[in-house]
Amino acid sequence: MEHRLLGRTGLSVSEMCLGAMMFGPWGNPDHDEATRTIQRALDAGINFIDTADVYSHGESEEIVGRAIKGRRDDIVLATKFHNPMGDDPNQRGNSRRWIMRAVEDSLRRLGTAGRHQAPLSRRLLPGRRPHTQPESEGLSHDQQDPQVSLNNGVHMPILGFGVFQIPEDQTQQAVEAALEAGYRLLDTAAAYENERAVGRAIAASGIPREDLFITTKLWVQAYGQDSAERAFDRSLDRLGLDHLDLTSPARASASRPPTSPPPASTSCGPPPGSRGWPIV
Repeated sequence: MEHRLLGRTGLSVSEMCLGAMMFGPWGNPDHDEATRTIQRALDAGINFIDTADVYSHGESEEIVGRAIKGRRDDIVLATKFHNPMGDDPNQRGNSRRWIMRAVEDSLRRLGTAGRHQAPLSRRLLPGRRPHTQPESEGLSHDQQDPQVSLNNGVHMPILGFGVFQIPEDQTQQAVEAALEAGYRLLDTAAAYENERAVGRAIAASGIPREDLFITTKLWVQAYGQDSAERAFDRSLDRLGLDHLDLTSPARASASRPPTSPPPASTSCGPPPGSRGWPIV
């Protein structure tokens, strides 16, 4: 079985991943047969298993947990949250409260609870900044704030919070919770129609602007230098910011490719001493 690096995580995973969605009542309710399938996959060299809390309402995770017992350290294990796990409206979604509970529940079902010494907030959200999680607590700066270096040398947090499809009247609360949880990269777009709410959350957070990485996107109607400059100005106005850290086209356009960014002297350029104005 061939292996490859998983993005920039440094983890090596098999080219094939075993998905566990159909283990349990959603597919095959025979736990013994599902266990044999998982163990055969591991014996064949697959070291990447994907499941989710919602798969058979947690039963898939329980099956996987029992099947990998004694082999956990050899496996890259992925699970997911977001979908409803009960009638309670707070037993779903991406709120900090539900993330914390969902991950703990998944760890318990998978039989991996108690394996880690660090608190869940550190295990789950490595993007926490030093001013909210000082180095004296035992983590290096790289562990607190893992970043990736873009082709132009700008450093961007690996973990970001996107607001696509979050209703405008719920966006501020969602972004405030994300910032409180440790996210420092926020991604929005003019087309999402919630830039103003993102800006309000940033202002309410009290977090220094230089500690944040803010991205937005141009819609196709804004391609071309003049249109792009006006679109940047509008986005900055809605966000209540004086510069953006990164922007990109909302989608590729073969007939109208985006042009070069406007000069840094325009209002959408960064102030002196900022990280620059990348566009990808």
